[in-house]
Amino acid sequence: MSQLASPGAPAAPRDAGLPPRLRARLTGDLALLMGERPLLTSLLDGFGSPLNIVVPAQLRATTEAFRLVLAEHGLRYRLFLAHKANRSAALIRQAAVEGLDLDAASHGELCSGLAGGFPGARMEATGPKNPAFLRLAVQHGLLIHVDNPEELTHLDRTSASLGNAGPVDVVLRIAAPAAGDTGSGTGVRADTRSRPPRPARPWPGWPATGPRSGCGGWRST
Repeated sequence: MSQLASPGAPAAPRDAGLPPRLRARLTGDLALLMGERPLLTSLLDGFGSPLNIVVPAQLRATTEAFRLVLAEHGLRYRLFLAHKANRSAALIRQAAVEGLDLDAASHGELCSGLAGGFPGARMEATGPKNPAFLRLAVQHGLLIHVDNPEELTHLDRTSASLGNAGPVDVVLRIAAPAAGDTGSGTGVRADTRSRPPRPARPWPGWPATGPRSGCGGWRST
């Protein structure tokens, strides 16, 4: 089990054959909590181990730090909390209070975000999208990340089936042609790693073609 220490403490000695252990950087409420050893012991006795304790108030300091740096550089931005990495309902509610936006990667995460106080305008839909997820995302006006032309077609049909007359805001994941590829793919991919999390496909003829009717026109954000 990893040991915790106060900020600035030297790293723990490296065990033979094992990676170095890192000291946790504890500040604010987290530092206060780690000082409450009797309380932590009683929680372990009551709930068992491993025990995951979240401190929603810590999110405020983290959010303020991000906003300070972004403001100093005069950048326009939206800060998203990834629901997939933060499954606690308390964290989701706190993020809504702090004015963050929410990244929902499934139908369940979208429902959780709505229940936690997020309006659709402050959420984005990412990841694979089954019909139920895509339908609910369109109904609530989410910003939708589209990974390939087929997904854009599904979005167009879903929007049409709902009688949606307004535009659907989308972000297109665009890939540059692979080395030696003579196809018509255009654009660049911001993620330049050799193995991106999800494959992006070329968009033939972009931006001259693309489904538009059912979405009442779509726009890239």
